[in-house]
Amino acid sequence: MANPGYGKRTAPAEPGVAVRPVDFSHLPAREAYIAAYVERLPEGAAMDVKSLAKALPLYGQQAVRSALNFLSRAGHLHRARGLAATGDGGTRWVFRTFWSGTGRDSAWWARFLGGDVEVRGTSPVEPASTSATTPVPASEATDEAPEVTEGPDVHRATAYRVLARLGRVEPRLALSDGDCHVLTDLVVPWLESGVPLPSP
Repeated sequence: MANPGYGKRTAPAEPGVAVRPVDFSHLPAREAYIAAYVERLPEGAAMDVKSLAKALPLYGQQAVRSALNFLSRAGHLHRARGLAATGDGGTRWVFRTFWSGTGRDSAWWARFLGGDVEVRGTSPVEPASTSATTPVPASEATDEAPEVTEGPDVHRATAYRVLARLGRVEPRLALSDGDCHVLTDLVVPWLESGVPLPSP
C-alpha cells in the first residue's frame, strides 16, 4: 500500500451507465497484463513503476514505465499534480494517480478532476493543475525468467514460469511475484507426474 492519501484512486462509473465487466482485450498483451493487475489492486495501493515492477514477475521497471505511459495515453491512467498539506502546516506539490477500467479522453479527465463529472460514490477530488507525462525510454527490461535446465529446481522454475505467463493468455490471471511463489508448490507435483501444462 502507498502512504495514506496516495496510491490508486479509481474513477467510478457515471450514473446511468451500465456496469460491464472490465475488458482490456483491445490493448497490447503487455499493457493488458499490467492493466488487469492494476484493476484488481485495492484503493490506495502503490502503483508506481518500482512497486509494480517488484510485484510483477514478467516485467522490469522500463517495461512497466512504458506500459503505464501507454495506459495513460489510452485514457485508463491519469496522473495529476496538485497541492497537499504537510504535517507542519505547509503545502507541497504531489502527484495523484487515478485509474479507470474504461478508457477516458483528456477532456473527461479534466471535467472529473474539476468536479464537473457526476459519479456514483466518489469523494471530492482535489483540483489538479497539470498532468504529468514521462518520456518513454526506448529500451525495456527483459521479461524472461532465468532458465534452469537441470537439478532439483527445474520443476519449480518451470512451474513459476508457467504461472507468471498465465496473464499473457488471460489478462485476468496476471499473478504477482508473490502469488507465483505461493502457487509454485501446487504446480510442481503436476510437473513431476508428467501432466502436460500449457506454454503461454
